[in-house]
Amino acid sequence: MSRELMGGPHSAPLPPAGRGPGPAPYWTVLGALWGLPAAVGAVWWLLSPDENPGGQCEGIGFGCTLTPRDSVLFLGLLASPVLVLAGLLAVGLIALARWRRRVREGRS
Repeated sequence: MSRELMGGPHSAPLPPAGRGPGPAPYWTVLGALWGLPAAVGAVWWLLSPDENPGGQCEGIGFGCTLTPRDSVLFLGLLASPVLVLAGLLAVGLIALARWRRRVREGRS
């Protein structure tokens, strides 16, 4: 089978046998799912005030609330497991797609 028939007329050309796209798809996905939220969270944390407005008490419970800076950390704590699982799932799906492509091409 020719490469054009395997991927269709509108698909991207396949790399030569033995050479894949390398780690670029993995870095792209992990950068989007792990790096970007970490960078946004770091900037948000740096720009957030360290005190509550109006002298409200700080902390959790008894009518107190977290400071904006602590709230960013708490949000990161809650988002981290979801982002880790999403990143691992995405990397696994990329690996599966690349493996299936190699098998289809007969390069297993």
